[in-house]
Amino acid sequence: MEKISALWKKYRKKISSAIRKASADFFQFGKRHRYKIAIGAAAICVLAATGVVTAKWYIKDRQALVRNAETTFHFGAIGDFEYGTRNKVGNKLTRQAKTELEKVVRFYNTQYDPIFAIELGDMVESSGQKREKTLQQFRDIDAIFRGIDARTEYVLGNHDLRALSKEDVRMVLGLEDNHRYFDEGDWRFVIMDTNFDPKRDGADMGPNHYVSGYVPPRELDWLEMAITTDRPTVVFSHHPIASHEKNTRNYKEVRAVFERHPNVALSVSGHEPAFRFSESNGIHYLVVDNLANKDSLGSFATLNLFYNPFTKEARAAVEHYGPTRRTVEAKKIISADREWWVDMFDQFGLLP
Repeated sequence: MEKISALWKKYRKKISSAIRKASADFFQFGKRHRYKIAIGAAAICVLAATGVVTAKWYIKDRQALVRNAETTFHFGAIGDFEYGTRNKVGNKLTRQAKTELEKVVRFYNTQYDPIFAIELGDMVESSGQKREKTLQQFRDIDAIFRGIDARTEYVLGNHDLRALSKEDVRMVLGLEDNHRYFDEGDWRFVIMDTNFDPKRDGADMGPNHYVSGYVPPRELDWLEMAITTDRPTVVFSHHPIASHEKNTRNYKEVRAVFERHPNVALSVSGHEPAFRFSESNGIHYLVVDNLANKDSLGSFATLNLFYNPFTKEARAAVEHYGPTRRTVEAKKIISADREWWVDMFDQFGLLP
């Protein structure tokens, strides 16, 4: 501080003189060139105003671009028809399945108009029945299901295999495989097969083998391949990929595959006679209640999907009908690969 004070005392007069001279020069310049200063100031104001207007236009234009980019897709899902010829099997009103399914078909055709409809397994309840009778049950209930004015999709369930092999089920329903995936709209849809026997090295579950699901290593490899995409993805299975082994014995392994892929937004299942909706590590899990269960008679769901390619946000709005009437929504950002201005808008709360 002493050095600074000494320097100030030494050069104080020179600094003060330089400041006075600069002020005088600027004043004289101003007197001679006031019009130039005025024009310059006006130009700066015009540029600032133009910048503000341009920024507002850009923000509104980008917001409209994001808002109008969102796409929609919709489909229907029905869990566990459990059709049979007996009046009742446990808590399943098997003979009422036809009537209840006809109601759902009417609703889809007259009030919803899905792009496709998927049954989530257990089309029939065939415990202790012979093969030919079970095949006829499939034909009878499938004729009603195919009355929907949209494409029909199928998931194999454990009750479907109580009297039939997987080959039998594929034959009667006209399926090429037990699992498959397809792209439609902006989305990918993956249909899993969870009917394998853990006690026989993951062999196909067949006649008289049923209850819990299991996904062997080879099916997990197929699943990994099927969900490898940059599209938002919905995965269907009969057995819920739930947080206990009663539904899917190796559910933790299946979830680990899901969680390696940020595009997996929703898992949809049947099997369990109760509506359930949960989230784990960014993935939502939906269980659609059973159509012919005594306590959930007439249950089904509609799913409206939304995707924005700019924000990478995928949404699924679910309406669950029947005794348990619920509206739920799943949301997920499926990718961090967004344009720079989208991240900036998001940071400042400017996204629509």
